[in-house]
Amino acid sequence: MRFVFIFCGILLLVTNACAPLPTPTPLPTLPPPPSPTAIPATPTAQPIPVAQPTLAPALLDATLPRLAERSYTSGEIRTTQVLTATDAFTTSLVMYESDGLKISGLLNVPRGDGKFPAVVFLHGFVAPDQYTRGLDAQAPALELTRHGYITLVPDLRGYMESDHGLNLFLSGWIADAINAGNALKKMPQVDAQHVGLWGHSMGGGIATRVMVVSDVFDAAVLYAPISANMEDMFMDPFGGEPAGVTQDLIQSTIAALDDAKFRAEISPINFLNRVNAPVSIHVGTADTVTPKEWSRAIRDQLKRANKTVEYFDYQGQGHSFNENARPEFYARVLKFFDANLK
Repeated sequence: MRFVFIFCGILLLVTNACAPLPTPTPLPTLPPPPSPTAIPATPTAQPIPVAQPTLAPALLDATLPRLAERSYTSGEIRTTQVLTATDAFTTSLVMYESDGLKISGLLNVPRGDGKFPAVVFLHGFVAPDQYTRGLDAQAPALELTRHGYITLVPDLRGYMESDHGLNLFLSGWIADAINAGNALKKMPQVDAQHVGLWGHSMGGGIATRVMVVSDVFDAAVLYAPISANMEDMFMDPFGGEPAGVTQDLIQSTIAALDDAKFRAEISPINFLNRVNAPVSIHVGTADTVTPKEWSRAIRDQLKRANKTVEYFDYQGQGHSFNENARPEFYARVLKFFDANLK
């Protein structure tokens, strides 16, 4: 999987296209990030001043404080096709509703009676025309299913059969993840008190943001996540999603990126004191796509806020772990979820 997540300000004045860059690049013109010591290390979230009200309402609604205040509407998970049925589990193509949009995905259910804990797996970023269902999330999801977990791997909005919808600064994908968790809790086979979240790369960045705006998940695994600080990287503010993007919104978005308050409000590093679920972070020391420093910053800020967090470096591993590291990685993830979801 290739990580491409950029912002092209000049081109957005006339088009909605962005040319890919090989790696995330520091923003050269933005002021330095807020000092981590300015964020209270207490369990109670402290508000950050609201961004300038002259920005488009849709942009203000994409800030993390607004996302924490709003409600989310999910539908029940509906099976459209059984893809695999073994003595251990079934894998089905499913659909669920996310704020009125239809989201497709894979559902893996272990054989057996009673209720099971469940985990939502969020895939990383790839261009929609290069995306394959499940991408980097289905293999680890099946590992958990073999150990007694129901797992859901959504195709986030804009992918596969999922509907298109506005996705300013990941806010649409954040909603799809939250609604996936709520949809799982409606399944009679799911133990609704024990639902977790796993995300790789961009999916890890979405998971980081979900944790600060919602308590729907009871534990979270971040696997080589993108930065929690908007000052660290260029980002396509529309998530590659043209739906709902107008020229006025483009102009307002350019202005928003010049607003330090707005940038702070879309950076989860400033809100990690809101996290209530335990977190497990995994990253390769040779990762050049989402550098280990980004994961360590999340770890350090969670520790400052007295949150429960564990962190693992994988020596010599890149953005996606190879067969030498995967067994240890899977074992640690299973141990973490068993401790917090069973």
